[in-house]
Amino acid sequence: MTKKAPSHHVYVVLLDPAVWDNEKKFREANPNAIPGNPCLYVGQTGKTPEERFQDHLNGHKSSKYVKKYGQRLALEFLERDNPMTYDESLAEESRLTDSLRQLGYAAWSN
Repeated sequence: MTKKAPSHHVYVVLLDPAVWDNEKKFREANPNAIPGNPCLYVGQTGKTPEERFQDHLNGHKSSKYVKKYGQRLALEFLERDNPMTYDESLAEESRLTDSLRQLGYAAWSN
């Protein structure tokens, strides 16, 4: 059996801090966020992070938080190298979101 080549990426988007003030659901998902720490969105994709970020901004299968508050890719927050398999990317998206929250960041993923 041939193993598929890694083709998926996890990415992080820096969100405008206004997301904290304007989005109750975002705040409620991040009760341990340290004031002043960045607000972040974590996602996974079969595209490059740059292509996926542009899709968000264009409203294509977009997170409302990224479309409205997305400022730039923040790949410096990644804790694992891309690319990876689809299953690995799903697990890493969840793990990274939890890790960022434990470190006091306000983080969101779908």
